[in-house]
Amino acid sequence: MPSSRIIVQGLPIIRSGESSVAHDSINVDDDVHIDADHDDGVIRVKHTKNNNVDVIRVTDKASGSVQFKVDSRGDIDGRNITGNDLIATNAVVTPLITLAGVSLATDLADVKADIVTAQAAADDAQTDADANTAILAAATHIDGGLPDTLVKRSTEIGTAIDNLVVAGRETDYNPAGNANGLYAEGDYPPPGLTVVDQYATGQINMLQHCNLSFSPYDNATPAAEILTKNFYFGRAPPVVGETVQNADSDRDGLFIEDAQSGQTTLITCVATEPNIKIEADKTKSGGKPVRSVFSPTNDTIMILPTIMTLW
Repeated sequence: MPSSRIIVQGLPIIRSGESSVAHDSINVDDDVHIDADHDDGVIRVKHTKNNNVDVIRVTDKASGSVQFKVDSRGDIDGRNITGNDLIATNAVVTPLITLAGVSLATDLADVKADIVTAQAAADDAQTDADANTAILAAATHIDGGLPDTLVKRSTEIGTAIDNLVVAGRETDYNPAGNANGLYAEGDYPPPGLTVVDQYATGQINMLQHCNLSFSPYDNATPAAEILTKNFYFGRAPPVVGETVQNADSDRDGLFIEDAQSGQTTLITCVATEPNIKIEADKTKSGGKPVRSVFSPTNDTIMILPTIMTLW
């Protein structure tokens, strides 16, 4: 074994009744210092880094197995290390870290799995975002048919779309902001498609039980609907006990009514009804005739009485 030099400083102190000897400090080869009063530390060790010689080694007498050591790199190997804080400037490598009964290894594995899942979801979201960006970039004001495209509104030249289907829905619709949250007859805009100005260059086809109705309003501010006047073209308006679906189809055609003055006009084309049916009482309006026929030069040809039913 290499020779060693031990320097013991201070006079020995032998306490009464004890076999131990106390000294001020111990110096071994000028590399190991033990001094309870030294400012730099009680135990100080100078060594050569990474020379494969452990700085501290503790072995079991019976088995000779290493129980604790600090190697030449400064790495610590032991069974249990207890302290308030554990600080690593590089890395902590261990198969298991348990904190207050929690397996950090398991938790970290779960966190890693969650990160992988989140990353996959983020990748999918980015893919969808890229696809949506491409759709937005390709959008124009014209519906071009297949493939499906997004139609973008144009304030300058208008917007064209194909095959528009609009259904009227009263459920959960409350444009007037009624306190009960329900739509009420007369609220504007009504359910369905509301058009301010409409122009048709093709056909307007009214199918099944459809009718074209006009609801006049008075000149008051705000304007109020005149409920006694009704104008219908197409399916006959249902009377009491009928619905649009089962209304008498013999009355289909053009129907005009002013319930307040008791006037109705029906133009239809069926065998069971006259082609023109007029019921009127003009005495309420100053005695105007029910029907006047004039020539192109405004000459009166025919005047019918002020009270009559004509068919």
